[in-house]
Amino acid sequence: MTSSTIGIIGLGYVGLPLSLQFARTGSVVLGFDIDSEKTDALMEGRSYILHIPAEAVREQRDASHCEIH
Repeated sequence: MTSSTIGIIGLGYVGLPLSLQFARTGSVVLGFDIDSEKTDALMEGRSYILHIPAEAVREQRDASHCEIH
């Protein structure tokens, strides 16, 4: 099985859930956003979107499936 590397530009209401779903499939996700508050929150394992639990962010971050820039 081959793995994919996916780039997502913009980690808002569309980009963050999309990133997490790709990461759950085992793809490596490179997430980009110009808002440093969003990227800082994600790197700390916090979610800024109410329907996405912080645990979902931490799970993928800790599995090294997500890289935030």
